[in-house]
Amino acid sequence: MQKQKILDRIKKVFQTNVANTSDLSDVYLGIHFKKIVSLDSLALLRIMVALEKEFKIKFDLDSLGEVFRDIHTIETYILSKE
Repeated sequence: MQKQKILDRIKKVFQTNVANTSDLSDVYLGIHFKKIVSLDSLALLRIMVALEKEFKIKFDLDSLGEVFRDIHTIETYILSKE
């Protein structure tokens, strides 16, 4: 699948699951999730589950810390699963 299309789908998942939409611009810029206050562990869990459903994949629990650093590391992971 086209890389931009995947990124657009990831962004849509974030739009649906991020409570504070003002933080979305930071997400899209690739800011580390730990620096975005509204992205606590519960929010990231909701996003992970939504991404698994959207892309019909399962995240490797052992590598979540590396995968869920920013939107681009998530994109790279999803591209590797195709």
